[in-house]
Formats: sequence, C-alpha cells, structure tokens
Amino acid sequence: MPIDWKNVYTAALAESDPSKALSACSHAREVINDRALEIVTETKELEEALRQLFIHQVEKSGIAP
Repeated sequence: MPIDWKNVYTAALAESDPSKALSACSHAREVINDRALEIVTETKELEEALRQLFIHQVEKSGIAP
C-alpha cells in the first residue's frame, strides 16, 4: 500500500526538531513527487482508454467521425 503523502507532509510540517526537520521535509517531498508521478501515469492510461473506447465505438457504428 502506498504511503499517504498527506500524513508524511503534515508530519514534516509539524517537526519542530531542527535536526529532524530537513530529513522529514526531504522524505515528504519524495513521497509527494512519487504520488504526482502516479497521477500523471494514471491520467495518461485513462486518456488512452477513452481514446480506445471512442475508436471502438466509431468502428462498430459504421459512422465515420
């Protein structure tokens, strides 16, 4: 199960110990970037699925777009 970026982000913002804050912020940044990449990848997959459905529908209907 992926790490919940919101929890990591909130924990980093709440870290008051300067010796731990840099590491916590770096970790939060990494987790947030990983999640953003997942979203981009999934969006591309969804767009491709919609495109394929449109093509299939056009082909089966016999009507040219």
